[in-house]
Amino acid sequence: MIENDYKLIKINKLKITRVASFIFEEAKPKQHWNINIIFTDDGTMRRLNFQFLKSKATTDVIAFDLSDKDTTGEIYINLERIPQQARDYHVSAENEVMRLVAHGLYHLLGYEDRTKHQRAFMTRLEDRVLQHFSL
Repeated sequence: MIENDYKLIKINKLKITRVASFIFEEAKPKQHWNINIIFTDDGTMRRLNFQFLKSKATTDVIAFDLSDKDTTGEIYINLERIPQQARDYHVSAENEVMRLVAHGLYHLLGYEDRTKHQRAFMTRLEDRVLQHFSL
């Protein structure tokens, strides 16, 4: 399910579904995934980040593995961050949205980004997905 609580940026649900399918087809996870992707704002992300990660800062994406429930994962993406990040990285807003979708999906698949090496590896995975979709 893809839900947009932040209506100021249009979301291409079909492209998001294609990106997710591409990532999971390549990863071949052992279990079936049922993922909710929720697009939201800074306030919600700040609350989630504090509640679950004990950080008072906002963030652009948070992924939760809920594999003990019917929904096996939830990804929250902060759409308020998209315009600035797209400018900072010299990419389109759509490119940045898709990067964050891919980033959240890779977290659900077990990839981490705590170290410089891990961040670089995840970025390469994300870049490959974006290149595949000409974003």
